[in-house]
Amino acid sequence: MVPKPQIEAFRHLEHLVVAVYEATDGMPRGCDPEVVRRLRTAATSAGDSYLDGCSTDGVVPCRHRWNQSLVLLEEVANLVDVADDAGFLDRETVLSLLEVQSAAVVRLLILLDELPGTEPVLLKAA
Repeated sequence: MVPKPQIEAFRHLEHLVVAVYEATDGMPRGCDPEVVRRLRTAATSAGDSYLDGCSTDGVVPCRHRWNQSLVLLEEVANLVDVADDAGFLDRETVLSLLEVQSAAVVRLLILLDELPGTEPVLLKAA
């Protein structure tokens, strides 16, 4: 059986994907389709990496996948900022997306902290 904290983390990631799709569906027609594609891909891939980590055997592969998920969540935040700067999203939508993204990051960090072994590698500087 999957531990409850892992299910809760997945729910946060799932909520983020739904929120991203709803927000991008509401973007004006003249917006950059590349921003939409990258935002949707990053949100979906964050959830995929998380699930891959849940299904691996061993702490090291799990930690690696969950860290990938964190990097992708950072990409979501960066792309929300890009969409905001370009005027593709209203302020309320930006704040809502960043709130959901932050909740997912916090859940993942808690899970990573509870894993035995090496310290988590959070986000790499670009």
